[in-house]
Amino acid sequence: MYSAFTDTALSGAGAAQSRFVGLDNFRHAFASADFRNAVVLTLVFTVLSAIVGQNVLGLLLALLMRVGSKPVRAAVGAVVVGAWVLPEIVAAYLWTAFLGPQGSLNVALGHLGIGPQTWLYSSPILAVSLANVWRGTAFSMLVYSAALSEVPVELEEAAEVDGAGRLRRLWSVTLPLIRRAVATNLMLITLQTLAVFGLIYACAVHQGRARCPTGRRGCA
Repeated sequence: MYSAFTDTALSGAGAAQSRFVGLDNFRHAFASADFRNAVVLTLVFTVLSAIVGQNVLGLLLALLMRVGSKPVRAAVGAVVVGAWVLPEIVAAYLWTAFLGPQGSLNVALGHLGIGPQTWLYSSPILAVSLANVWRGTAFSMLVYSAALSEVPVELEEAAEVDGAGRLRRLWSVTLPLIRRAVATNLMLITLQTLAVFGLIYACAVHQGRARCPTGRRGCA
């Protein structure tokens, strides 16, 4: 907290000798258009990939595994957890290849008559959000699977006897019983998403090199 009000540097002479500058750091940050843009993009990325993407998809997968057969649960679990254990840099390069000009997505869309796009440039936030959802959904799925295993089957059966449909049982019985797990999961995946850096950086660097070959001036 104190360092935020000084001109302390991370290394060098500025790290050994610093002086109090008051609110200058904050004035400089909030006056910068780049800083405001970074804050907005961070919030959009967090909402799309964590609060909406990982949370909702994780719950849906947990519900699927709860009612699915053992082979289905094994297959879904292996695929989803397999994406989770991949290093962040590997996931970034996989999605860069998938979303690239000659990637699988553009090839599939080409069969539908849709021209190729460079998705990391035309829809960058959506692209990296999908990549983060693909990689991180397993955590939400595991949290919700554990929470759903503790929901008494008798309560859901009683609601079904009373005429409640699947959505009604989910909204009125299941979700209220796992609300603590929902709150905990939202907090943890939000913190994890705010800490994501390598995934976005690797995608940006790879696409930048693809668009600007080594040795060409003005690549920055």
